[in-house]
Amino acid sequence: MPATKEETPRHPDPKQVVAIRESYQEYANTGITKAQEYCATQLHTGLRTWQQWERGERKMHPAFWELINIKIKRVSV
Repeated sequence: MPATKEETPRHPDPKQVVAIRESYQEYANTGITKAQEYCATQLHTGLRTWQQWERGERKMHPAFWELINIKIKRVSV
């Protein structure tokens, strides 16, 4: 059965990328760059790529978005 429009994965908005990083940053009580490095490492990508996703210079693939949400929630529980 084909996915409906609501079920089709979307690229996250840059504000959403920043928000997930901030949630980890608050949980770990760390600075912005360290939190960005952690998030990038969780996706096996570089810091610069993460920063570009936050600024909206690149679109994050929906699979990366799903994965970082799973990993960040697992850490903060």
